[in-house]
Amino acid sequence: MKLNKKLFILSMAFIVISVGVMYYILRLSTFNNYAVVQEKLNWDMMESTFAALWNELDDTEVLLVDWATWDATYEFIEGNNDSYIEENLPDSIYTGNDLEYVAIFDEAMNMVYGGMVDRETSDIVPLGEKASNLFIEMGAGVYIIACEDGYLQYFGTEITDSNGEAPYKGLMVFAYYIDDESESYLVEKIGKDIMIQFIEPDTYDLMDDRFMIDQYVTAEGVRLMMSIDGYGRLLEPIINSDKLMEIRMPLSRDVIELGRVHVNETMRWLILSLLVLSALMTLAVRFLIIKRIVKLNHQVGKITFSKEISNRVGVHGTDEIGVLSDGINRMLEELEKSHSNANWYANHDEMTGALNRRAGFKIIDKCIQTCDTNNKSLTVAFIDVDGLKKVNDTLGHVEGDMLIVDMTDLMKGAFGHKSDIVRLGGDEFIAIFMDAPEETVLGYINDLENNTAVFNDAGMRPYQLGFSYGLASYTTGMTSDTLVDEADNHMYVAKKKKKSAL
Repeated sequence: MKLNKKLFILSMAFIVISVGVMYYILRLSTFNNYAVVQEKLNWDMMESTFAALWNELDDTEVLLVDWATWDATYEFIEGNNDSYIEENLPDSIYTGNDLEYVAIFDEAMNMVYGGMVDRETSDIVPLGEKASNLFIEMGAGVYIIACEDGYLQYFGTEITDSNGEAPYKGLMVFAYYIDDESESYLVEKIGKDIMIQFIEPDTYDLMDDRFMIDQYVTAEGVRLMMSIDGYGRLLEPIINSDKLMEIRMPLSRDVIELGRVHVNETMRWLILSLLVLSALMTLAVRFLIIKRIVKLNHQVGKITFSKEISNRVGVHGTDEIGVLSDGINRMLEELEKSHSNANWYANHDEMTGALNRRAGFKIIDKCIQTCDTNNKSLTVAFIDVDGLKKVNDTLGHVEGDMLIVDMTDLMKGAFGHKSDIVRLGGDEFIAIFMDAPEETVLGYINDLENNTAVFNDAGMRPYQLGFSYGLASYTTGMTSDTLVDEADNHMYVAKKKKKSAL
């Protein structure tokens, strides 16, 4: 039996018992202060609605902060990351995050990247000088600003590294238009019928008690008000204009109307008053308990169906339902941690931290697709570590493991972020270099040879580290297997020559 049906049966039993006991001894007083209750509910509705709007802003601000405190962004500002724009700011960044402007300025406030969505063609075009100067003028902060063809929600923050230790340098800006499209998006997102317009400050006499029911002003100058025309309003100043942005939403009168009905019925019939009381109790139980349980069940079902364990349920409170919600979220956090750990171990070699064979070949397959569609170059280096068997036989497998780890660290130091390092097994590795011809890769291999020589000269191990390598470049029609096999064959030839020279 469902909870709603059980609740209905209990309500009817309450009415039957209460009528017999209370009929002669109870006379209900009229209900009053419905206007106060209505006002409180409207304030709660307004605040929750506008809080949802601010949460939308917070999501974009968090995204901007993530980008502005990204090491790659900081390196780009310093001129050390030439591929940053190509790799990290495709058109999908704009469409995927509902952005219409993205700009990056260096320490001298020179624009090093600026893009905007052409409102007629939807193409990404270079940012104009007027917009660039406007963004420089606004600097860091979150504002509503006026521009030459409308109004923008503006987000600007200074750039630093991911640890927040590097000096702030430059400025990163996200922005989008506040227009009919964004209004429709917000209506759909928060489920409230809101209207956005831009008004002159004297449109309303904000101090006229004949128009205003109640209001307050935040520290940021944002004004929330309820007016007798049945609307709640949020008035936010536009930082570079005398106008205000007004977000208007209709207020509810449900409680006042319900109060009138209750007063009339209570004055006439006790039995009807008990019915109303039972109805209110039912609504309260449904709102406070059943609705929250249904919501919790829906959210859990959605997470289960989508398998997105990074999501969380949002039924809060200090009662048992809130405690259950918190417990589910803690369980999801543990599952997410376990999933993350399992995913790492599924794709990496535990001893060296390098990618494993399965993950490495997936990366090669993706690189091949990129080469076929974007005419990029791809080079694979097959690296075989010298002397592993001898070290294992003479010094033991623990020392042999250290040999592999040392060689992996040297490869990471020589190649850095320019390649993906994959351990195929034992003493065999491949290094994947996307958009790098063989001439460039030979330079990286030379760095590895130099690093290995320095390591050997330091006498850190009772043996000498060494390696043999072979290179192969992708040509149309090759598969990941044939590409790696070709590099392996070249390595074998090089290794054979090295042995013959000894």
